[in-house]
Amino acid sequence: MLIKNLGPIKSGRLNFNDLVVIWGHNNSGKTMLTYLLYAIREEFRKFKLNISEVTDNDYFSQVNNGNMVNISDAEVLKMFDNFQTYFENNSVRLMSNYFSIEKNILKTFILNLRKMKYLKYFQS
Repeated sequence: MLIKNLGPIKSGRLNFNDLVVIWGHNNSGKTMLTYLLYAIREEFRKFKLNISEVTDNDYFSQVNNGNMVNISDAEVLKMFDNFQTYFENNSVRLMSNYFSIEKNILKTFILNLRKMKYLKYFQS
């Protein structure tokens, strides 16, 4: 994840692993970063991952007929891409709504959610 101009954070890259530790001096942007991560999580929970937007397969008919379906890794990644696009395009509005931050404070804020290894969370 690439972040630019988030409060005192001028530019930074955040890579997620099994454990992420955020540390820094007072007023270095830790709280703003955690606000951002919270907003991403909350918006993801509300976001509708719509399989029909990423495939021509008629999974709904198959499921309604009692059949099991297998959604490909590529289709899952496309759904996550849709979320990334939504969040990146709306991040200033979302951040200002979640945390009562004036939009002008975030006017130069840039967020780029890079493809993260989402599939590891879905594999058994």
